[in-house]
Amino acid sequence: YSRGVLRLRQEVVQLQGETREVLRVACMNGGSIKLRPVADAMLLPKGVKVYFEPAELAPKQQGDMIVEYVPQGEIATADSFKIYIKGLNLPPRQSVVEVVVGKQRRE
Repeated sequence: YSRGVLRLRQEVVQLQGETREVLRVACMNGGSIKLRPVADAMLLPKGVKVYFEPAELAPKQQGDMIVEYVPQGEIATADSFKIYIKGLNLPPRQSVVEVVVGKQRRE
């Protein structure tokens, strides 16, 4: 899935929402210049942290978007939330990865 030059293995990720979880989503810089994607932490629920390894992706380099969740109650009431990725030179609506919480699965 494309988010500008950032390529992601999946655009929807699933959290169970009951225990600590760490999810890795494979990604790649499909562009011709260095890319430093960052999740907008101000829009994430409490207990969720998103970062990229490596933090800077060279052209055609692969890495991971890592979603860490530590239960803190707030997320248990949500069915889903969005991760907005900055640094892609895209409008916010086009830089989203959706996180589904619980047992339901969206395709």
